[in-house]
Amino acid sequence: MIYLGTMAAAVSTTLVFGHATNYTADFPQVDLTAATIGIGGRGDPDAVNIPNKLQGNVLPPTFTYIPIHYPAGFDIDNSTNAGAPVLADAITDNSGQFLMVVGYSEGTVVAEKVRRNLDPSDPGAPPLNPTNDPTKPGLLWVMIASPNVPNGGIFSRFPGLNIPFFVSSNGAAEPSPYNTTYVTDEYDPYADFPAYFNPLSLANSLVAVMYVHPDQYYDSVDYDPLTNTTNDPNVLVHAPVTNSAGGTDTYVFVLAQHLPLFAPVRQIAGVLQLTPLTEPVLGAVEPLVRLLVDMGYTDRANLNPEKPVQFSLITPPGKVLETVVGVPGAIGQGVTNFVTGVESIPGSLPSPLSTTNSPSITAKSEPGEQKATLADDPTQGQQLSGAATTTTEPPVATPDSSGPTLSTVTADGNKVAPDTTTKTTTPKKNVFTQLADSVKKFFSPKKPATSTPSPGSGDSAPADSSSQGASQGSTSNAA
Repeated sequence: MIYLGTMAAAVSTTLVFGHATNYTADFPQVDLTAATIGIGGRGDPDAVNIPNKLQGNVLPPTFTYIPIHYPAGFDIDNSTNAGAPVLADAITDNSGQFLMVVGYSEGTVVAEKVRRNLDPSDPGAPPLNPTNDPTKPGLLWVMIASPNVPNGGIFSRFPGLNIPFFVSSNGAAEPSPYNTTYVTDEYDPYADFPAYFNPLSLANSLVAVMYVHPDQYYDSVDYDPLTNTTNDPNVLVHAPVTNSAGGTDTYVFVLAQHLPLFAPVRQIAGVLQLTPLTEPVLGAVEPLVRLLVDMGYTDRANLNPEKPVQFSLITPPGKVLETVVGVPGAIGQGVTNFVTGVESIPGSLPSPLSTTNSPSITAKSEPGEQKATLADDPTQGQQLSGAATTTTEPPVATPDSSGPTLSTVTADGNKVAPDTTTKTTTPKKNVFTQLADSVKKFFSPKKPATSTPSPGSGDSAPADSSSQGASQGSTSNAA
C-alpha cells in the first residue's frame, strides 16, 4: 500500500492537465436559443481552445459562445474551486435557452463540481431536455478528457488520492438528471488510466501525457455531441446508459492506431529521415508490446465505461490468460508488418508542444479496413474505389486482432493499411514472404496438408477464424 500511494502521488505530480485575470460571475443575457459554455484545461484560463474541440462540433453555427474565466493553473484544487461558482452563475444566468457545457481536462473537474450540485428543481436551473433539442431550454454536459470517467478516469482509479496544495481526487462522476457525454482518447492518462499494475501500461501512460492528452489530439476527433454521431469507425460510441438519477450518460472512446510509447521514436526517425529503417522494426514489435500494454486495462472496446473500477496491484488471471492466447497472433502480425515494410515516409509526427491543431496519433479509418467493411455494399464500394489508390483485390486477412491494425506511415504522420493483395497462389515468393508464411503456419491451426480444403476456403481461413476484428471491422481493438 505504501508503494501504491507513492506511485499514485508520483504519477499525479507528473501528469499535467490540459494546455492556455479576470474572474467574474457577470454574464450577458443571450437572446439566441442556444449557447455553448466552455471551460478550458490547464493553461487556458479564457477557454479559447474549446471551440476547436471535436472538429468544432461543440460550437454549432447557430450557438453563441460563453467562455468561463478561471485560473486554470497547476494548483488544481484552488483553480477548480475558483471556477465552479463562475460556471454555476453562467448556467443560471442563461437557463432560458439550450446550453451545452463543454469542459476539457481540468475544466471537466470544474464542470463536475457544478454538475453534482445542480438540480432541475433549483431556482434558475435549466429544465430537463432528454432529447437534447437545441430549440428548447435544457442542458447537456460534454466532458472531454475527464479524470472522472468511471472506468478509466484517474480520479476514479484513485478515489482517495490527496496531494496537499495540489490536487484532491473527487472520485468517479456521480449520477445527474441531466444528460452527459464523455469523450476519451485511448491511453489518455487522465481519462483512460490503467486499471491494473503493469510497468508497460504505466510507461505508455506517461508518454501519452504529451502524445495523446494535449488539446490538438481532441480537436481532430470526428464526433458531434449534439447528434451523438460520427463518421469515423475508430470512434466507438457506447449505447447511452440511464443512470440512477434519471439522466443519460454517453461514453465515446477514440481508438489509438499506435502506442504512444513509440511516438517519440517515430517522431525523431521522421525528422532524421530514418523511417525506412525504424518503421519495419517498430511494426514488428508493436503488436506484441501493445498486447502486453492492454493487459493493464479492463477492455479496449469501451464495453463497461459506466462501471467505476479502482486501480489494483493484481491483474486478474482472466486478463493474463487472454493475453497469453493472443501472443501467437501478435507475433504473426509483427512478422507480416516487417515483411510488408513501408510505402511512404513522414516528414515528422505532430509536436506534443504545438499550440496549433496537428494530426492526431488517433488516426482515422484505414483504406484497407474500410474496404473490408463496405465490401457487401456495392454503392459504398464504388465511392471508396474512386478515392482509394489501392487495388480492387480484397486485402489479405490478418492472423489475429490482438495486435494493432497492419499499417504503414504516411506523410501526415498517421498510418494507413498497405496494399496486401498478394495471393497464396503466386508461384514465386521472396524470402521475407516465405518467412511470414512459415510463422503463420506454425502459430495458426490448420488441417493436414493432405486434406481437401472446403469450397471457398484458402490459406487465409485460419487467420479469419482467429481474428475477431474481421467480423467487427475497424471498431475492434486489442483487449
